[in-house]
Amino acid sequence: LTSLAGKLRREGADARAITAALLAENAARCRPPLPEREVRRIAEGIAKRYEPHAQPAAQPLMLQWSAVQQLRPNVPWLCKELGIAPGAPTMVAGSGYSGKTVAMQALVLAVVTGSKWLGRFDVRQGPALHLDFEQGTELTLLRYQRLALKLGVWEDPALHANFHLMWMPPYLDASGQMQWLAAQCTGKVLCIIDCFKAGFPSADENSSDARTFLDMLTRVSEATGCVMLVIHHARKPSKDDVGSAGNSMRGSGALSDAAQSVFIWAGSKGGPTTVVHEKSRVSGRTVEDFALEVVDVVLPVESIHPAAVPLTTGDGIASETGSLRIGLAVQCVTPEVQSPIHMSLALQTRVLELVQQRPGIGLRHLLQRCGVRHEALREALELLLEDGRMRAELGPNRTKRYFPNDS
Repeated sequence: LTSLAGKLRREGADARAITAALLAENAARCRPPLPEREVRRIAEGIAKRYEPHAQPAAQPLMLQWSAVQQLRPNVPWLCKELGIAPGAPTMVAGSGYSGKTVAMQALVLAVVTGSKWLGRFDVRQGPALHLDFEQGTELTLLRYQRLALKLGVWEDPALHANFHLMWMPPYLDASGQMQWLAAQCTGKVLCIIDCFKAGFPSADENSSDARTFLDMLTRVSEATGCVMLVIHHARKPSKDDVGSAGNSMRGSGALSDAAQSVFIWAGSKGGPTTVVHEKSRVSGRTVEDFALEVVDVVLPVESIHPAAVPLTTGDGIASETGSLRIGLAVQCVTPEVQSPIHMSLALQTRVLELVQQRPGIGLRHLLQRCGVRHEALREALELLLEDGRMRAELGPNRTKRYFPNDS
């Protein structure tokens, strides 16, 4: 623990970050673990005794035309189909309980073990880092345990060598922290930052200046080759909003402008989530909207790796489900094959139910609740209006609001 504390201090970590890392390492590897007060004493002592090593300032890259003429190497895609590569950050935005964080944890496991993400997307294998500013150790560890049990990778050598989780690392908007982050990302292919506001607490996400922090992450990615994936929150939709799900990222549009790829998790607790791929700067191509769901999976004890069985015999940290015998799966949903007519009728029924439940509902909210493309929803609305089953009124800002037709 003292050696690890010294390494982190040399890389620029403060006492708070060193303490978090040592507590996690103490719980995971020390048998028996040291008392928490002893771990904190080690961390605080190292931080007080030693100064972090000075990091050289980043230098701009000056290119002559002869360098521009050279053929560029192939893009080191992390996921080519989704347009995720080193460079500008990838942004994942969604509301609470939409499954975005657990899906990113599943991405970490897929990258480290070389398996398909969501059972569908090929990813490049390599070391990955998860910086958890928000979710907390109990839920984060529990979900990683359950995901690993379902994937059958509990004792995968790649996870032992290349999986890195840091809880409550130093805030990234402090002076010198980009150098610290670059040191953490060196040799890794993916870094998850959960979430933007928690990692950069001084950022005013409603100001265009907020993109400065994403530009800093771009520099780290360019220097290390590590993909920076930032989890962000969606703004609450207004019932009068009109537009696609891509407009629901919270804060200034400059955040989307600074990103390389943008994904919107348009879902809610208790149901499948529609993922909208809004932007892919490098490839210029986005995938069609797809749906995913997070499901509990009952695992028989005999299918669990023997090293994990002791964790299933008591409550442990399994407060979310009460038993680690239940795995966790994040997977793409395969919709039933339906005729266009049947699909249209089903969508009309769903829209009418939502309008009756919430008279005055707006287009954006209908998009998020129905999980369909914009064109399909507009067609269903037109048919319902023509049949007289509902009516539309202009609300503030001349946006349409939909009501059941009581006549």
